[in-house]
Amino acid sequence: MSENMNIDLQEQPRWRRKTPGFKVNKKLKRLRMNQRLRKTLQPKNAIMVLNEMKAGCQFTFPETPGHVSNSLYLVHAELDGKTYVGQGLSKPLARQAAAENALKALLLEKMTAASMKARIDAESDGQANSSSDTMKDESNEDVSMDNNSAEDEIPWSSLASFALYKLFLEWHNQGTSVPVTRPGLPAAKGVKKESAGGSPRAPTQKELPPNPTNIHPVMLLNQMRPGLTYVEVNRLGNPPNTTFTLSVEVNGVSYSGTAKNKKDAKKAAAKAALLSLYSLTYPDEIAKEPMQID
Repeated sequence: MSENMNIDLQEQPRWRRKTPGFKVNKKLKRLRMNQRLRKTLQPKNAIMVLNEMKAGCQFTFPETPGHVSNSLYLVHAELDGKTYVGQGLSKPLARQAAAENALKALLLEKMTAASMKARIDAESDGQANSSSDTMKDESNEDVSMDNNSAEDEIPWSSLASFALYKLFLEWHNQGTSVPVTRPGLPAAKGVKKESAGGSPRAPTQKELPPNPTNIHPVMLLNQMRPGLTYVEVNRLGNPPNTTFTLSVEVNGVSYSGTAKNKKDAKKAAAKAALLSLYSLTYPDEIAKEPMQID
């Protein structure tokens, strides 16, 4: 028996070995907990988490987009008789947006129900007869079990997995290479592992979509050249008379924009890049051009 136990201990990693009679220190406990969390908490997108919580969600693409621009896709997600709308620059993005809206509603519904139940149980417990100590203890145990069951209905692990996905996706969209291969993260199809300079290249779209001026400049540039990062290069003046200058680098060339706030400066930088790369001029920029008089 002892020989088998020694063999099992040797096969395990050193930090997982636990010799009988010895207390595991806090560092080993943290390592074990991190390993369990790494296996349990994996980034998952909205569709994956929604299917885990509530299977049977149906996605449909309506024929008449209505007020949505021709360059955007509209998706309806139907779940439990309710319809959730999502839109995006592609069908997968629109489907993810609809699934996220459905997931948000489902999670908030469960959290609201658990919060209301806990408040009702707390009020009823406060009105209990203080003279019946035994009955009160039994009631508290029942209330505690009810509260735990209500809280267990909220899939905190799934919510944490979706939060990790959103975090890594934000880093990915900012141009950061996330060295974590997990389900749900966007796969860069057709991307070369390394360019001549040794850094990964993001996929590019060759042609502009229909009606490109109907799309926000920053969104359009991100669609054509994914993974771009905007950097603040200058700030002049004191509030409220501050001007910001932001730049974005595309193929080694920097394009900058200046405005009274960072949002408009970012928009101006994207417009400058689109004008240079695709000769695209937005209507408001056309109106600003001076008229030539013969």
